[in-house]
Amino acid sequence: MLKKKFFTKKAVSTVLSFSILATTVTGCGKGNAGKTGNIAQDNNSTDANVLLDNAQKMSKDYVFKQTVYDGVFEKGDYLKFLNYIGDKGTAVAISEEGKLKCISFNKDGSDIKSFDIPLDENAVAGASFAMDKDGNLYVSDATHLSKYDAEGKELLSKDTGAIINNMTWSEKYGLVLNTADGIGTYDEQNGFNKIIDSKSVQDKLGNDTICICKGSGDQFFLYTDSYDNPTNLVKIDLDNKSVGELSGAIKDLQFDFFGGEGYDLYARDGYALYGYDSASDKFTMLLDYQDSDLNPFDVRNPVAVSDKEFFAISMDNDLNCSLTSLAKVNPEDVPDKTLITMGGAQFTIDVFINTANFNKSNDKYKIKIVDFTSTYPDAKTMPDMIQAFNLDIVSGKVPDILCLSSWFNPNIENYANKGILLDLSPQFEKGGAFENLDILPNVYEMMKTGDKVYSVVPSFVIDTVVMRESIAKGNTSLTIKDCDELIKSKNVDYNDAFGLLDRTLFIEKAITYNGNKFIDRQNKKCDLNNPEFIEILNFAKNLPEEKEYSDDFETLYVDNKSLFYDIGIGNFNEFKRLKNVVFNENLALLGFPNNNGDNKGFLCPETQFCVSSKIAAPEGAYEFINYMFKLGSENSKYTFPSEKTAFESVVKKASEPPASDDPLAKLDPLSPEEIKTFSDYILSCTVTSASDPTLNNILSEETSAFFAGQKSAEEVADVLNNRITTYLNE
Repeated sequence: MLKKKFFTKKAVSTVLSFSILATTVTGCGKGNAGKTGNIAQDNNSTDANVLLDNAQKMSKDYVFKQTVYDGVFEKGDYLKFLNYIGDKGTAVAISEEGKLKCISFNKDGSDIKSFDIPLDENAVAGASFAMDKDGNLYVSDATHLSKYDAEGKELLSKDTGAIINNMTWSEKYGLVLNTADGIGTYDEQNGFNKIIDSKSVQDKLGNDTICICKGSGDQFFLYTDSYDNPTNLVKIDLDNKSVGELSGAIKDLQFDFFGGEGYDLYARDGYALYGYDSASDKFTMLLDYQDSDLNPFDVRNPVAVSDKEFFAISMDNDLNCSLTSLAKVNPEDVPDKTLITMGGAQFTIDVFINTANFNKSNDKYKIKIVDFTSTYPDAKTMPDMIQAFNLDIVSGKVPDILCLSSWFNPNIENYANKGILLDLSPQFEKGGAFENLDILPNVYEMMKTGDKVYSVVPSFVIDTVVMRESIAKGNTSLTIKDCDELIKSKNVDYNDAFGLLDRTLFIEKAITYNGNKFIDRQNKKCDLNNPEFIEILNFAKNLPEEKEYSDDFETLYVDNKSLFYDIGIGNFNEFKRLKNVVFNENLALLGFPNNNGDNKGFLCPETQFCVSSKIAAPEGAYEFINYMFKLGSENSKYTFPSEKTAFESVVKKASEPPASDDPLAKLDPLSPEEIKTFSDYILSCTVTSASDPTLNNILSEETSAFFAGQKSAEEVADVLNNRITTYLNE
């Protein structure tokens, strides 16, 4: 499902970068060989049993306490740089308006001062920064270098003649630049002095983006920064103009590096902070995020005061930043808790943040996230990963809680049929753990498998097809023939008619939206060799073979070049944005095209939770699930809460004027009729979806022969019917 949340362009890029951090970087896992030594051996476990076993333990040696200092940063600030010298901190942030600013403050978050940095908006994202012992800030933009004192007075503005990738500062060497030509120093009298040429660097590190980092004292290190490749690290010697040997301790992992005193260098991944000793080429784990009730977004832009104290930036669900300090806790002061494992893959940001917050607030239970992602190094696509995850779960590698998202949503019916999951329906009855939860009737129906409840859904989005009301002309549903005739009469290209849907996704969506009409899992029946599915195949053949995502794809709807928008809507603001910005007229909610006259949207869980039938402490899982339902009720900006009272509150709020700083405040409000129509529509949806890689592979394999002209639609439908029926009965 393609979901679009209303963010600024800057915020969207932030979310994407975090998604990579949460899935790629944290994919290194956490191993069983102790926490000192070769981190590639310690952390790169590719066995789910090892990860689950480790999550049952908690060392008290790597726990740090977090202190948050509010008020240092403003709402919407996106941090680019953080440094400490003495008792003063300096940060550089992009404001919500896209301006660059420098913020200084004491270590306790007091005495806050700021000034704007006059940098062209297009250059802000690529700028780099350094700070000297006197508190002067250096800012680079391509070949241009500026220098500002602590009050914001510009002391230097000069073209260096070298393209600056990034830079740092040390008392011995002054300003050290990492440029396209190589590594060198810069001073205002003599300009840039190249010390190590770029060829020497690339011979060791390759052609990935290369960053420089100052370690303790006057040591310098270079490392590669790539989302696709493992990190490489070398130490450089400016006195001898040499590049050292590649670190052998990292192997196939990815890290960020940062400086400070104590260890030669410090490193960060999605699970922990480490100290690095260059002489022995070894990393030592210092701070474990989960042991410390932190998440990766609590430890952005870290700076080491020592190996027992760090400063960093913490970011919440709404992408707002806070200054945070992290201080080592004595092991004897760490309380004991009952550990509960929660496993899944491709976790979303909110899972990390909300789990850490639950752990901070609960004195008895602690949820340990187990990221299965690292156990699937050969999985090339999401269906591949889901298929591998299915095999793990049915073979008994089951965490206490399963956490599944809209991006990673295996079909849980197979788990339930094998007795892997706990039936939670008794917990919704009087005396049960969830008796106080009044779930929307259609959502509760969605959560059921037969007469049992194996998964719970605190919040959801509605997936439907919308179009201009003027084109729908009062229709609340369209047939396949209607769509075909509209495309032709409006002279719309089939390639763009359904926006981002290609032919394969169109077929998968048609099956999903129609519930058990074509594929009835519960009764293990399949009915694909019927006239409507034949018509779907013939129509899908006109659609593009493949469609790539583009940030500006909505302009196709703005310009009337696309007709039907298949979209997940998680709040009334999104509905308002679609009406006022994308279509610029009233909307028709149609569901997916079908020949029965049904207006079928489907409920898509934002996150759903299942509980293992073998869990030792189910009460802890119930407390966590209740906590997540409460969050779904309180944090309803991007999803609809499943709890009835909370949903009614969201509907009521939709009619109230938005805050003046809301990006949608200037748009025409929704009318009471539109609000009621949309809320009634939400409550009418009962169909849900789950990813079934085996089923999708069968569909893809067999329909390819039809699209290639090798078989008729009828022949392909017969083959599909037989193969899928066999699959359902296996």
